[in-house]
Amino acid sequence: MSNVKIDELQKLYKDCKVNSFLQELCEYFATKEDYEENSYEEEIEPAQIVESVYLLFCLERRSIILEDFGYIRKRYPNLFSAIKDFYEKLLLSMNTTALFDELSDILSKETGIDASTILEKADDTSALYSDMSEAMDNFYSWMKSNKRNIN
Repeated sequence: MSNVKIDELQKLYKDCKVNSFLQELCEYFATKEDYEENSYEEEIEPAQIVESVYLLFCLERRSIILEDFGYIRKRYPNLFSAIKDFYEKLLLSMNTTALFDELSDILSKETGIDASTILEKADDTSALYSDMSEAMDNFYSWMKSNKRNIN
């Protein structure tokens, strides 16, 4: 990761206008570039799961998240470059129902949990917590405890 991105990431964590959920999301994408192929999977969930969960939770509060991304783009342009593709997928997905279905299908295939159950839990969890990081942590815990062995 470039020094400029490191500097921006440090400033981002001190910026009270950026919530912890988006700080975590930006850090994930900024540092993901530095991992050798699949080397991070021992430390965190596979990218397909992590990115699907991030997008699922961003969809839950899409309009607010898009505004926050606009702030990040203006204030932290180098850091934004790491999340640009993710941002564009969120921004350009006009049919959010189809995207919700796509994400729940991905997570269902990875976990063995029914796609409709995943969507229901994401919606319930998002509504229950004002802090999206807490909501996502709760969702991950639920997903891990309900994961089925699907080999």
